[in-house]
Amino acid sequence: MVMVQKRDRLDLYMQDLAERDVETIKWTNKMMLALGLDLSVSTELPINDFLVGADIARAFLAQLLIAMLVVLLLHSMLVIYSLLLSNTEDRTYEYGMLRALGLKHTSLIQLLTIQVPQYSFLFFLFFYPSELGII
Repeated sequence: MVMVQKRDRLDLYMQDLAERDVETIKWTNKMMLALGLDLSVSTELPINDFLVGADIARAFLAQLLIAMLVVLLLHSMLVIYSLLLSNTEDRTYEYGMLRALGLKHTSLIQLLTIQVPQYSFLFFLFFYPSELGII
């Protein structure tokens, strides 16, 4: 029984399944050519077999992360909408006075539209990192 280990195999283990398989095949081909093609040996790759199962877990966790980011995005949209709604309800009198003084309807819509990036910037600056656990 002969055991052979590849140098710098951590980089190999961190690759995706297809890339890892290609690199493993190249490495085992080099090893078999160095030993001789007429030698009767078989190769076993137990860590590579284990990593196939880990790839399934990694794909599941990646999908879970995407789902969490979608939920956070929907949550941020809901927060921005509620802030705009409460701001509009609080300032209804102000907006009415501006309209009475001659502010056009399109200018009022532009004024409200300008507030959306302000709220979203503040949300992504302060609340989004805390929801991801960064702060």
